[in-house]
Amino acid sequence: RKNLEEFGVGNFVKNNEAAGSSDIGNVSHACPTVYCELDTGARPQQYVHTEGILPYVHGENAKGTLHTATKALACAAIEYGLQKEK
Repeated sequence: RKNLEEFGVGNFVKNNEAAGSSDIGNVSHACPTVYCELDTGARPQQYVHTEGILPYVHGENAKGTLHTATKALACAAIEYGLQKEK
């Protein structure tokens, strides 16, 4: 979250407000896992797997969102890697 905030991402959803499911839960039992969804900027809100989301997940807006997410996750990985073993 800290890294996302440093790149200008805000308006986080609380865990209990999120909906849906993913197979990543199964993976998390075998190895450390992270799952993030970033706001696409769609107003009114659009949902995945619908035609209305397409303009927001393709093109320049999507590239910017993906670039921000990639930078934040890379910073988190570097910070994790630089931690001293306990």
